[in-house]
Amino acid sequence: MANPANVPISQPTKYEIGLNLKTAKELGIEIPPSLSDDPDPRGLMRPFPGEPMQMWPISTRVNKPENDDPAIVEPIELTTSAA
Repeated sequence: MANPANVPISQPTKYEIGLNLKTAKELGIEIPPSLSDDPDPRGLMRPFPGEPMQMWPISTRVNKPENDDPAIVEPIELTTSAA
């Protein structure tokens, strides 16, 4: 068994942060451009175009982690229930 005193310690050499500019603006927090590689990262924050995306109903089985099989994401037929 290894002696904890002999286990080498490593320190991270690179840190990554994520910035939510919208929330920062709402809170009145100014984010300095030096915190990002791109002086204006807002160009990256644009909505993904909807055309290449597809949507279909899937089973509510996705709500349980133990349901782990390929059929879980197969499209299902929607039924309307009488209210």
